[in-house]
Amino acid sequence: MKTIITSLMALTLSSGAVFASNYPVTEKKTNATVTNVSSTRDSFQSMLEENMRLKEQVETLANQNAEIQSTLEYNQTMNGLLNKLQSDATAEQHAEIDALLAYHKTMAAVQQSLLKAR
Repeated sequence: MKTIITSLMALTLSSGAVFASNYPVTEKKTNATVTNVSSTRDSFQSMLEENMRLKEQVETLANQNAEIQSTLEYNQTMNGLLNKLQSDATAEQHAEIDALLAYHKTMAAVQQSLLKAR
């Protein structure tokens, strides 16, 4: 068994050496590596630029959100104030009407009593 494994290892090593000798390393592969590094660097640079643009967009959206929230809070405050003022005005009108009704009832009662007294 040991002999078979040793033989396979020798065959693999010799095949690798033959394969390597048939395809020598040339400068084209080196240039390809430099091109790959350059393209990777350019890709990384474009990714950084895209990241910066996205951060600016997020910041812009956050500012818009804060402005909308502020406007919403203002509108809710004004709406509450107007509702309270309308409610107060309506309550005041009801109080005046109730007082006027009570006055007229009193006057009617006085007039009835005066008519009965005659």
